[in-house]
Amino acid sequence: MKLHSVFLRKGCALPANFDLLQEPCGKNWTLLEEIGAHTFDTMVHQAGWNFLYGRPSCSRIGVGRGPDAAARHALTRALKGIPAHLSAAELQSVQVAKHLGLHIATVVLQPRHVLHYSSFDIAAADRTRIVPAR
Repeated sequence: MKLHSVFLRKGCALPANFDLLQEPCGKNWTLLEEIGAHTFDTMVHQAGWNFLYGRPSCSRIGVGRGPDAAARHALTRALKGIPAHLSAAELQSVQVAKHLGLHIATVVLQPRHVLHYSSFDIAAADRTRIVPAR
């Protein structure tokens, strides 16, 4: 796992012609291979889409016999903590410590969302919902 890796929820809508290498990561997620959050954000914006931040971040702990096992366990738990309405997550940090022979990892994910609409589209849609007072 590299910092700023991007995880996409299975079924996440992406711009046309996005042929990205994805590795399954758990039951409902995939990891974008070789593309960090900054590069993905640039690609999405160039296609006219948005890669928005969600709040708050999601932090989970995992325990394992080795540092990699502990980090994978923490990541799996953190991905489950991303709200269902958000389609992506960015890896913010991984910290691993050893205590009494076990490795304990803390993973922090930043919820993200891939969205086709721009802020201008959202503002225009909001204006059409305004009902004048009588």
